[in-house]
Amino acid sequence: MKPEAKSAILGILTRVSERDGSANKTKLLKLLYLADIEYYRRTDETLTGFDWIFYFYGPWAPQYDALLSQLEAEGALRREAWAAGDFEGERLIASLPVDLSDVVKDAVSFLRTRLLIDVWADRAVPPLLDYVYFETEPMQGAEKMKPLDFTKVSKEIPPSYRRTGSGTEAKTLRRVQRRIVEARQKLQAEIDRTASAVSRPIYDDDFLAAYEALNAPEAD
Repeated sequence: MKPEAKSAILGILTRVSERDGSANKTKLLKLLYLADIEYYRRTDETLTGFDWIFYFYGPWAPQYDALLSQLEAEGALRREAWAAGDFEGERLIASLPVDLSDVVKDAVSFLRTRLLIDVWADRAVPPLLDYVYFETEPMQGAEKMKPLDFTKVSKEIPPSYRRTGSGTEAKTLRRVQRRIVEARQKLQAEIDRTASAVSRPIYDDDFLAAYEALNAPEAD
């Protein structure tokens, strides 16, 4: 693990906050993974130096939890509870803000990383997990419990991820969005509640996809 890993965590959390977003442990981990991909694309090395592996259904690094605990002990990071109605959760906040440009020195890597953070800053975890699992090169053909191969990362910058419209009528879309938000909040609260008691992911991509399918709105 590189010393830059600590600054990368704080830099990403700072940018997420600047974009009026929030991140729990799972979301932050995936954003670190995306930052490592963009840094590798330009430099042939990762920013964090994490030992990324395909852990069950997504990228994970054994250094991650210990590093979060260290930052929290140093007062650089804090956990903040949130509540919405009957739902409760926990977000990570950088107590010592760090400018992401001071962490990612390569200009292109910085701009790509900032763009990705901006896209996902205010979005829920499930679509981010889908993107990480299906759209990132190291996950393609990866073997479970094996190191992820960053040499698969293309030197060509891929098209930027963009949100697309569904074409659904506004009234129907609002109803669907309310149900999805409620389901995701309930799931996120459960993830946050159990996160501090375990050192490995509990909910994988298949679980999240199944959960959303079960909570999808019924056809009119």
